[in-house]
Amino acid sequence: MRIAFLFILVVSLTVFSCRKSQVIEDLSNPEIELIYPSDNPSLSLNLPLCIKAVITDDQRLSSLSWDILESASGSLKMHQQITIPSFRNAIIDENIRLDEHLRGNYIFRITAVDGAGNTSKLTLPFNLHQ
Repeated sequence: MRIAFLFILVVSLTVFSCRKSQVIEDLSNPEIELIYPSDNPSLSLNLPLCIKAVITDDQRLSSLSWDILESASGSLKMHQQITIPSFRNAIIDENIRLDEHLRGNYIFRITAVDGAGNTSKLTLPFNLHQ
């Protein structure tokens, strides 16, 4: 009887003393810091759109991309998916050659998504003229 009691006691202590590993809930969005340009650029044709941005997350970045959209219609003109070299940070450093037929007002947009699905977007208006 003592052996049965000791067995039940040991099993009970083992089961109830084990803690599940703590799961850290990710509630914060990735951060996007635009290094340059610092204003809304107005570009002549045949000049590249030069962009530099640092993207960070406290847990893990899972997706990063940039788009160029027409301001008036929102239609997509260019899209680029970025390979993330590290789990928590990435740098976009691009000299984007734009289609020579584009003219007018556009938006450059960076979209970052972390492992929990939190999303951040940064937009930069710019103008293309002759």
